[in-house]
Amino acid sequence: MNSEHYDVVIVGAGIAGAILAKVLGQKGKRVLILEAGAGIPPSREAYMKSFYLNTLKTPSSAYPPAISPSLPTEELPLPSRLATPRPTIPMLFKRGENGFVTKAQESYLLQKGPLPFASTYERIAGGTTWHWLGTMLRLLPEDFQLKTKYGIGRDWPISYNELQDYYQQAEAEVGVAATKAEQEYMLQDFQQDYEYPMPGITQSLVDHAVQALDGFTYPDKCANESFPLKFQVAPTPQGRNSVPYHDRRTCAGNTNCIPICPIHAKYDATSTLKDALQTGHVTLQPQSVAYKIEVDIETGLVSGIRYKGWSQQIDPNQGEIQEGLAQGTTYILAAHAIETPRLLLLSRSNEFPNGVANSSGQVGRNLMDHVIYLSWGLTKDPVYPYRGPLSTSGIESVREGEFRKYRAAYRIEIGNDGWNWAAGDPTTTFETLVAGKPPKNANIKPEVINPDGRRYAGPELVKKLNKIYTHQLRLGFLIEQPADPFNRVTLSADYKDGLGLARPEIHYQIDDYSKEGFVSARCIAKALYQQMGAQDQTTPPKADSTQKFEYKGKEFNFYGAGHIIGTTIMGSSPSDSVVNSQLQSWDHDNLYICGSSVFPAEGTANPTDTIAALAFRLAETL
Repeated sequence: MNSEHYDVVIVGAGIAGAILAKVLGQKGKRVLILEAGAGIPPSREAYMKSFYLNTLKTPSSAYPPAISPSLPTEELPLPSRLATPRPTIPMLFKRGENGFVTKAQESYLLQKGPLPFASTYERIAGGTTWHWLGTMLRLLPEDFQLKTKYGIGRDWPISYNELQDYYQQAEAEVGVAATKAEQEYMLQDFQQDYEYPMPGITQSLVDHAVQALDGFTYPDKCANESFPLKFQVAPTPQGRNSVPYHDRRTCAGNTNCIPICPIHAKYDATSTLKDALQTGHVTLQPQSVAYKIEVDIETGLVSGIRYKGWSQQIDPNQGEIQEGLAQGTTYILAAHAIETPRLLLLSRSNEFPNGVANSSGQVGRNLMDHVIYLSWGLTKDPVYPYRGPLSTSGIESVREGEFRKYRAAYRIEIGNDGWNWAAGDPTTTFETLVAGKPPKNANIKPEVINPDGRRYAGPELVKKLNKIYTHQLRLGFLIEQPADPFNRVTLSADYKDGLGLARPEIHYQIDDYSKEGFVSARCIAKALYQQMGAQDQTTPPKADSTQKFEYKGKEFNFYGAGHIIGTTIMGSSPSDSVVNSQLQSWDHDNLYICGSSVFPAEGTANPTDTIAALAFRLAETL
């Protein structure tokens, strides 16, 4: 299909691939981007229609391949029939014969336990920035030195200072709304003259209610020691416009940032891709699934990447499939932390029986996520959630401290979405009041919402709903996971996608260090509600829940943050890492990997700012 020779071949058109293509294209490099999914849409209207018609407003509900849970299961296109299947929330946790294990014919990710991996991603031009929240926090300096400072996990082979200039470039590219003064209490290493591209987004009434906690100190107990935590609420740096910027409109508070911003006030990587294409040196080739990396045995250099071009998403073999070989001088994998190791493992051969770039045996290993402890309550006074971006502030002051020797750190996200994520509201409370009882497996306390089991209607129903909806508060504790070689992506020996390629198998657990973070989060949430005068409404795990674990005699629910990290980690030695500090493969000098898959430790921040910073750094290196 494509016989040209390029300076650089990139696999993946998410934020990392888009930034690399733009910078290299501006320098006159001829760049080819292979994207497995659909290309840049002419507008977001088709995605908006999918979102509105889908009964579940989950992160993937707006995007192709369209899988609507409103359809009967037998009518859904199964992963074995799709050219580019991807994980979706409704399909992650269907109960199978062995507890949580999903039915293989329904779920793209084959969950092999002992716990389900609970995060998803997109396979389209722009990648997962289509459904991200927009959080653009930097990692803390200490996040790069977890092993050295606290004896836990792994260190990065680079420091915060080495990324500082690239963080600034990332924040300018995305367009970050924030105020430096409001971030310096945790991160005092900004360059003196630095300012964010635009002022911060206005905080919500929910944020102001939680701000009453500022200065509150609570003794967090772990390992028979007490560590005082001081709470301070701060606006969250966000990749959405507070003023017009980069030809994007100002945020209008549409409330559905996940899965889609209807007016493109929130950044997605198609903006950067369009800039890359305008250089005249970049070619974006969508619907091209990379499946094998060819290596010259004599030189050890990558000589090409084989791909399958498809014309029909469902039952692609009934359409047109063309085989191609993309060739260049330099190759970069930027296909996210599940598809990147999948490609490396798919590239097995007699010379490389464990896959390409895998002399260390670490490809696919050290899969991480920010596992979330979700807590929700009712505030004393109305806070009027369900307005504006889904989160505008957080509690970042508890991300760092000596407690990290004993338990995982976390940041606390303050939600403006009421109990939408936690309990499926506004629907769940409405059903509970109209029917007189909650729907099956609802995460609410009926003894609070409707203690007498009455069936409400008319003005009385409206009054009751308003009293509950306007007081709802949600807190999300994003708990770090250290690198664990057990947590990994492998290839299925039994199940394939519609192009005949092996699907990913996930082996996943949560270690005791992170579970100690859950113990702390539960305790802290209760203390915060009590200090605020709010009622804790968090419900315990249901008997048939698939997203739970038991620790120290107590059960905990856990959720995925959508932060898929690790699997091709960077390090200082070829014996225990996949790439070096320059993101270059230890095994193949012209192969690089960029994205969250190279993180050796995830730290306490959402990963997008760091992904973008690493992309700018690699572009400069090349």
